Amino acid sequence: MRRSSSFAVVITIIMLLHIVMAEQTQNVTREDALKAIQQAEQAIQEMVEAGFSVEYVNDTLMEAKKAFQRAEFAEILRTQAEGELAEKARQALEGLNWKGFTYDEVLKYTEEIMKRKEWAFQLNDKIMATEIKAKEYSALGVNVSEAMDLINQSKVAFEEERYEDAESLIQKADDELEEARAQLMVTSIALSSGRGFVEKHWKSLTVVAVVGIACSMVVWKKYRKMKLKAELEKLKLEKEVIEELMKKTQVERFREGKISDKMYKIRMEKYRKRLVEIKAEIPVLEAMLRGEKKASYHLRRK
Repeated sequence: MRRSSSFAVVITIIMLLHIVMAEQTQNVTREDALKAIQQAEQAIQEMVEAGFSVEYVNDTLMEAKKAFQRAEFAEILRTQAEGELAEKARQALEGLNWKGFTYDEVLKYTEEIMKRKEWAFQLNDKIMATEIKAKEYSALGVNVSEAMDLINQSKVAFEEERYEDAESLIQKADDELEEARAQLMVTSIALSSGRGFVEKHWKSLTVVAVVGIACSMVVWKKYRKMKLKAELEKLKLEKEVIEELMKKTQVERFREGKISDKMYKIRMEKYRKRLVEIKAEIPVLEAMLRGEKKASYHLRRK
């Protein structure tokens, strides 16, 4: 008897859990779905004002509205079996398993639109920052031709809404810039070190082993110092780029009105956070260059 009673309790608990889970998976109301669609429309408008292509998000919005209509018709059929509205709903959902249609499906599409918008603005910022960096590096004598080609390809991919390709290309462009900068630095070290060594130690060139060791030590020390300088310059350049992007964002918000207040705050917060990090890292590198710190320093790659 006890075993039978315990079994009944277990069954009751399982049924209650199923009911609770079913309610949780269908807790999106008509008002929630309608508000989500309106927010998605606002997000698309912000993208349009920024000059972005919006074909993908427009198609997604259309699917969201279709899902809303399906859920609305299904709700009518669940609450009333007769009447003009019920007949219209029945015709619209004819041949479909309408019992599973809920407003939850609407949010799947609207959330995709919101994510797409955030991705678009972040990717656009990254492309602009990398282009500014390329111009700065070019002024320093770095060969940026390959990087610029990649940047232009990334721009095309972005305009065509191929965001995955655009992100991959702009990352390659940034890597190419750093590699070209490193090659210029190594070449400069080799030329300056080699010339100075020959002028000062030409009589000792016959001692190959000693020369090799001495040259390696000199080159290594100079390389390390120049690497620290390069990292410091890179940080300062990034600081300038971020400050430039902050000014551009302010113009777009307050003078041109291209972006919403919410987007303005999100972008400015991201820029301020990185500026704080940079301002903390610069003094460390400067101290190491002065010989005040011997601990190794690893600059985080963005």
